[in-house]
Formats: sequence, C-alpha cells, structure tokens
Amino acid sequence: MRALVCYGFSPTFIPLGHYCLRALRSLGVEAHPFDSYDVGPTERYVFKPLNKLLSNLRVSRSEPVGRGSSLSFYPRMNRRFLEAVRELRPDLILVLEGKGFEPETLSEARRTSGARLVNWGLFGPTGIAESAERARHYDLFCTTSRVALAEHRRLGVEPSIYLPFAAEAESYKPRTLSAAERARFGCEVGFVGIWYAERQRLFEALTGFDLAIYGPRWGHKRIPSRRLLAHVRGEGLYGGDVVAFYQAAAVNVNVHAWHGVAPSGMNMRCFDVPACGGFLLTDAVEELGEVFTPGREVEVFADAEELADKVRYYLAHEDERRAIASRGREVVTAGHTYRHRMAELLEAVKGL
Repeated sequence: MRALVCYGFSPTFIPLGHYCLRALRSLGVEAHPFDSYDVGPTERYVFKPLNKLLSNLRVSRSEPVGRGSSLSFYPRMNRRFLEAVRELRPDLILVLEGKGFEPETLSEARRTSGARLVNWGLFGPTGIAESAERARHYDLFCTTSRVALAEHRRLGVEPSIYLPFAAEAESYKPRTLSAAERARFGCEVGFVGIWYAERQRLFEALTGFDLAIYGPRWGHKRIPSRRLLAHVRGEGLYGGDVVAFYQAAAVNVNVHAWHGVAPSGMNMRCFDVPACGGFLLTDAVEELGEVFTPGREVEVFADAEELADKVRYYLAHEDERRAIASRGREVVTAGHTYRHRMAELLEAVKGL
C-alpha cells in the first residue's frame, strides 16, 4: 500500500505528521509526506499580517483576506496537492485536520488515484459544524473525541470512528538527563502549551509553587498578574527539550484547550507525559478512564482548589508519584502508540 500523509512538516510544527509516517512505515506501508501548511511568501508577508491587523482592530469578515486570490495559500496548496497525488498515485490519503482542502480537489484526487480519503479531526469537541462539513467529502472520518463522534454521526457523517491521540514511542521515552538539563528544566510544577484564559485562571492557583510554563501567547498583554508572569520561562519547547522537561518536572499539569466546553477528548499531553515517565495531573475527560485508572496511572483534578491540593500532596509523596508515573508509562507503551493507532486506521479502511 502507498499512502500520502497531509499535515504540517516544518520544524516548529507539532510533529504529528511525522509520527503517522513512521508508524505507517513500520506497518509496511510506503508512506509519503505532503506539507499542507507550507505557506508561500504572499501569504506569509501580505495576507497573514493584514488579517492579523484586521483581527486586532476587531474588523469582521466572512472569510480571510486573500482567500479567493490565486496568490493565496489555499489555491496554491490545492494545486500542489493534486500534483502530488498524480505523481504518487496513493492507495490511501490521510489528511490531518484538513482546513483549506476544497471539495472539488478531494473529488479529483479520488478520481485520479482511486485512493481512499481519510480525515482525522484533531480539535476534540470544538468546531464540530465546520468539521462535519469538511468530513462529508471523505470516505472515512476519525475524531479524538467521543462527543464529537456522536455529533458528527448525528449530522450524517458516516462512516466515522473514534481514533484518539497516542505517544510516539521512539521520541517520547525516559532517558538519563544531564546536570545541565536538570538545572534548566527542574521544577515542582510544569506545563508546556499555548495560553488560554481558562489555563491562566487555573495556573493562578499555583503561583505559590516552583512553577515553570513554556508556550506561545503567555505574554504581558494577556496576563496582568506579575506573579504568574514570573513563572513563564519561554515561548515553547521542542524535540528532546520537551522530553527532558516532562522528566525533570515533579508534577506535569495538563489542562485541555476545551476545558469548560465539553469534557471529552484526550489531548496529546495525556499520552506524551506518561510515555516519558513523567507524572501527569490532568483535568478529567470522559475517555480518560478507557485508557488510565485515575489515582493509579495518572491523577486528575476538578477545579483550581483540588489542583493545588493534589500538587501539594504529590510533592510530599515522591514514592507514590513515581509509582503512578511508572504505571502510566506501561499503559501507554503497551497499547497507545501511533503504531497502534495507524493499525486501527488501516483496519477501518479495509472495511470500507
């Protein structure tokens, strides 16, 4: 089988596309990448800054500036995609998220190659109406949230399956940290991820601890609290630095981007932290119990008060914390790697 995996493949992009490629290849699939987020200079230096300016000025538009232009990213990406399909003639086209793929483009790809088209929705229980409209043009839709799965099926999107995130076993695994890494990343409580207002509210309860936050948008314009700003260490961590941080932090906190929207859909952090041998303290989502036993392999919190209380408890009980982290890693490596996920996906494609 020959597969084309469509996602972002730049060094600063979440490497999910690379994980899928490696997993598919390990299963005997001839897998190739297509960078569907490779924006051109017109998009990068003209349309994107202009749209950001309009957003800052709170100017609303039905669609972004440049969307209909032949110079914009989307038409160019669709043309490149069809060129790749004609050259490769894949049996399977896996599109991760997939904003910007035109229905006519997908139909032409199917007609040209005879490939099965699969869309994997990555944003949990959010953006369902838009996601469902995209999903209708694929042969199979996958989602990381059971709430989203039920809603897509209610809207007539079939066939559709639940396909959660996983861990990349080769990248996310414990290793011996250097003294420099422990000095740089060691902390009582750690978090790597983008700023959201709900995350800020919860982390305000942790400013009394040795807290380290890495991620985009944790700037002074959004965070008036100097106490919290003092704990922001950088814009982000990538590659081996993330692994080192998850190991060096005594407690890794996870707050889903959709916290307060719908408690459904485990994000990547739910798998990445345990895979590294880190201790995970996360807000609860309904699927978590399908993978982990809270209190045995990970720990959960319901609100800011319980979050602070459990951080305090597990900092004082290192042996218990380490035992939970060890069992969490065993669970992930035994059945929740991207090789497992791609095997599930291929099995679903066989049944189409």
